[in-house]
Amino acid sequence: MANPILHGEWKQSMSMKDLAKLSYCIIKYIEDVEPHGSVGVGGNEPHIRYLPHGANSDIEPTKKEWMEFRESLPECISDFRERYTDK
Repeated sequence: MANPILHGEWKQSMSMKDLAKLSYCIIKYIEDVEPHGSVGVGGNEPHIRYLPHGANSDIEPTKKEWMEFRESLPECISDFRERYTDK
């Protein structure tokens, strides 16, 4: 279910943070659409880490980034529903 969304939303110029944000949205969208699926995490946050450009090791999103991810969710879910669900 995530594959068509990832292919549809992927951009060559995406940063790893952008991909982490997209991943968050995809996970939460699938959780919303398929509540009995195994991808979702219930009321908890997905486990996401990413490797910033030039860094030696991956990191978890900062509190500010988690807030940004959460704030982007309503728009992401709306866009995904419009683009990727059968009407």
